[in-house]
Amino acid sequence: GDNAVELLNEMIERVEAGDEELRPNTRTYCSVITALGRSKTYGAAESAEKLLEDTERMYAFGNREVKPTTAVFNAVIDAYAQSSYKRKAERAHQLLLRMLEESSEGNADIRPDVISYNSVLKTCANAYGNAAIKKRAFLIALDTFKRLSKSKAERNRRTSVTYSLFFKAIRKLVESGKERDAIARKMFAFCIADGVLNRQVMSQIQ
Repeated sequence: GDNAVELLNEMIERVEAGDEELRPNTRTYCSVITALGRSKTYGAAESAEKLLEDTERMYAFGNREVKPTTAVFNAVIDAYAQSSYKRKAERAHQLLLRMLEESSEGNADIRPDVISYNSVLKTCANAYGNAAIKKRAFLIALDTFKRLSKSKAERNRRTSVTYSLFFKAIRKLVESGKERDAIARKMFAFCIADGVLNRQVMSQIQ
């Protein structure tokens, strides 16, 4: 992660010195953000979001090479999913809501896809902390699932990954009892109806 950021900074310095061939583009930033997420180092997700903000600022000032895209937003959300940041579910959810708001206003380049929703679910399923944090993370998972379900876009159909992550969130964030069992039964029925029940999903059902 750090090496990728250092390389990016070096590229920027070279461009400022006149070497236009090394000018970073959207793909460059997406790769660096992905590397940060995979590093799982302290503060990596926050650094990834800062890089996203950098691309937004540069694009606003006329640099068309770094236009933020769905893939870039997804990479930042996934960085939070892999991070140790305690309120990561809230940060991931905020990014998804921004994507929904801006795409509804005409910015089709950051319209959420099923990976966006699944990445937020992954963040929720990986949440940890006290009861309040876990409750908030589960409510975000529920909201994310509902938003995905309401989406009419062909690319936003619920998948086995969607259900696997949601069942993991149920298992980790909701205490054993009647409420948890009722939610799990309802989700299982949806999964069957969608025709996506497989071993991956079953492995998360306990």
